[in-house]
Amino acid sequence: MDIIKQYFQLKSGFVLFILRTNLYSESLQYFLTLFEEAKKDFPDIKAKDIAATEYDGDTIRGTRGIEFRIKPKGKAKVKIPKEYKKAIIIYPKK
Repeated sequence: MDIIKQYFQLKSGFVLFILRTNLYSESLQYFLTLFEEAKKDFPDIKAKDIAATEYDGDTIRGTRGIEFRIKPKGKAKVKIPKEYKKAIIIYPKK
């Protein structure tokens, strides 16, 4: 299973991290595998910090993954591991 790792810088200073694949799996084992991978990069992350997400869009519709936010500590920026690529997130118009 090839895990896609992405991040998105939020205006609040938090960084949203995304781990997903191109699979349509919804099993608990699938989400636990993504969580274990996230723990390798962010050892302090807890299960309560994770949101299971189903994605929309032309190319990833119906795929699932996990998301979590990391808050910056003081004035220091959140460290983003090099294997995470910047995500493009388009919010719907209101």
